[in-house]
Amino acid sequence: MCETVDVSLDGILVKAPRTIPAGTSVQVSMELTQKLKPVVGADSVVRILGGNHMGIHLDRLPVKESARLQEFLLPMISRD
Repeated sequence: MCETVDVSLDGILVKAPRTIPAGTSVQVSMELTQKLKPVVGADSVVRILGGNHMGIHLDRLPVKESARLQEFLLPMISRD
C-alpha cells in the first residue's frame, strides 16, 4: 500500500515501502474520501524520487474515472 503525497489531474506522487522501475505499468486505486468509491485505472511509473517516492503518470485512466478525479480536485483549486 502507498501513501499519496500529491495529486493532480494527470499524475500522483506516492510514498511506498519499495519502489518499482520507471516505465513499469501499475494498477492505481485512489481512495478520495471514505464516502466515494476509489478512482481505479492502469497507469505507469515515470520517475523515482528520494528512494521511496514514485511519480505515476495518470495517462490511461478511463474517461469516467478521470472525470471523477477532476470533479474531486476542481473545488480545491484556488480562484484568485
